[in-house]
Amino acid sequence: MAARLTKLERKSLLEILGERNVPWIDVWLFGSTAQGLADSGSDRDFLVILPDSFKEDLFLLQCKLNGMAGIRGLRFDILLARQHDFLTNMVSPILHEVRKWGKKVA
Repeated sequence: MAARLTKLERKSLLEILGERNVPWIDVWLFGSTAQGLADSGSDRDFLVILPDSFKEDLFLLQCKLNGMAGIRGLRFDILLARQHDFLTNMVSPILHEVRKWGKKVA
């Protein structure tokens, strides 16, 4: 894998989200790729921001999305957060990392 996100990887992620009808607001790349530290063994870390009105279980959906990526041979780690939680950093230190180091990709 390249040390940066490719157009094909971005397209593949958006296809996975579309197949599950995920109403995403923003998609952020974070982790080693966003920081320019990725190597050939690095995965791609994504945070998908969802509307606050989205009521589906985020953990279950996250598992399904990561499973879909894995079946396709994609080394993605897809995390989900509702918009309010992302903007207020109230749920996880990962959200703070994404806001500090991440790059919006969609």
